[in-house]
Amino acid sequence: MELPAEVTGQYLGMGGHRYAPRGRVLLVGDAAGLVDPLTGEGIHSALVSGQAAAAAILGAPYAMAEGYAHHLRPLQEVLAFSDRASRSFYREPARGFKVMRWPLLRNLVLKTYADGVGKTKLLATLARWAS
Repeated sequence: MELPAEVTGQYLGMGGHRYAPRGRVLLVGDAAGLVDPLTGEGIHSALVSGQAAAAAILGAPYAMAEGYAHHLRPLQEVLAFSDRASRSFYREPARGFKVMRWPLLRNLVLKTYADGVGKTKLLATLARWAS
């Protein structure tokens, strides 16, 4: 068996924090662009968006798009935050990796992703640390 001359991959579906469901088609996971722009992780978003779509369909089939948008909003807020963080991190990766070497910031960033610490709590912690 010959190996292909060129191996390529598919782009990750991003930008889902701006996705607005319309009509009777509800996109979930990568199809809706719900991949985390900072980490590239998408399984969590796929599961959450699938559950949100199911809840919208079961809750109000005549208004699926509106129901789905409502259920999807918390995930989209997290992805919007992650989008801003990724722009900052990837604009100057050396600075981002340097920051990740500081135990307080590394733990805070990891806790934000692992436990879903809200941006208000994150900013309050950073403000306390800076003063």
